[in-house]
This record gives sequence, C-alpha cells and structure tokens, in this order.
Amino acid sequence: MRPNALIAALALAPLASACKCYPWGKTPDDIDITASHYCCWKFKGRWDDAVKDCEAHSIKNKLNSFMRCCVEHVNNSDCWKTQG
Repeated sequence: MRPNALIAALALAPLASACKCYPWGKTPDDIDITASHYCCWKFKGRWDDAVKDCEAHSIKNKLNSFMRCCVEHVNNSDCWKTQG
C-alpha cells in the first residue's frame, strides 16, 4: 500500500466512494485497498469486532479518517452487496 496515495485518495474522494467495501472472496494482499475496505471485508457485519479492529488499525496506521469511515460504512447494508 502506498500511504501518501491512500491519504490523498481519502482526502480528495467523497466519503461514500472512499469507503466502498472490499469485494468478497478477496484478501487484503490481492489489491491495494483502504483500511475501511479491509475492515468491511474481514468482519462482514460483526459490528463489535469490527469497531475494536478499526480502533487498533487506525492507531497503528495513524489514519485519522479510518475510524470515521469504518463506523459510518461497516454496518451499512450497501457494504455487503459486492460479492466477488
């Protein structure tokens, strides 16, 4: 992942498009993804686990926008429509 490109993408893109969920059947190593994609892909709607992981991931990567993105989109029904 290219951190500068990721930060620029999150800053320039509208929140909804920046936080679209990661396709099912893929892994974070398959393509370059944002942290919110990873969170959505990993937990598939298990909200409490997702929030805990988001907090840890946002601190680790120092991405302030990650927790907001995850909270607003992980539990969104649109999050689970992409299937591979």
